[in-house]
Formats: sequence, structure tokens, C-alpha cells
Amino acid sequence: MSGKLRINGKRLLDNLFELGKLGALPGGDCCRLAATTEDKLGRDYVVGKMKALGMSIRVDEIGNVTGVYAGETDLPPVMIGSHIDTGGTGGLYDGNYGVLSGLEVVATLKDAGIRPHRPVAVTFLTNE
Repeated sequence: MSGKLRINGKRLLDNLFELGKLGALPGGDCCRLAATTEDKLGRDYVVGKMKALGMSIRVDEIGNVTGVYAGETDLPPVMIGSHIDTGGTGGLYDGNYGVLSGLEVVATLKDAGIRPHRPVAVTFLTNE
């Protein structure tokens, strides 16, 4: 495995700004409360990114979403994540960075043609 892998910072920021448009408020804040139309749009956006990366998707009983990028083994995955819904006026990075940076790690591995030893799971939780 190359020691020179680097994420694509522009792609990560572009994804953050795109997700931030869903529920955007004047002044740069965002309101994407759990179980609202804005939350559904955000969830669909992130699940679409997961699918585009070839991740398998699982949604649990309360709506937590996990995308798994398969590894060389069936060992327990390395997990990255946070939430994408907001409190009343979360900022652009509120939770989103933890989820989208995980997807950027997967995209970087995929772009380099690297299959990790363990699966990589990216999760976003429902209602923070």
C-alpha cells in the first residue's frame, strides 16, 4: 500500500457545501432537523454517495444508516461517522464532516484501487 495516499480536499469540501445547501439558512447556518423533509433530502444525498462508491447500505430500526466498503477479509469493520441532521441551527460542519470525511477516505481508497484489509463502515446516526 502506498504511503502517499492523500484525500481530495476539494471533493470533500464540495460535498460539504452541497449537503449544506439542504436546509441552508441565511448567514451560513443549516437547519436539517431529524425526520423533516430537509433531513430526508440530506439522507438521500449521502446514501447516493455511498452507493456511488459501491458500498453496501444498511438502515437499522431507528434509521441509522451504515454504508460498508468491503475489505479483503470479513473481519469487523473500521467505523467512521457522526450525524448529518442538525439541532436548530447547526453549522456547515456540524456532524457532516465526520460522515463526509469517512466517505472521502473510501473514495480515496477506491480511486487508488486499494481494497483495505478490514471493511470500512461509514455511519450516520438519526437525531444526532
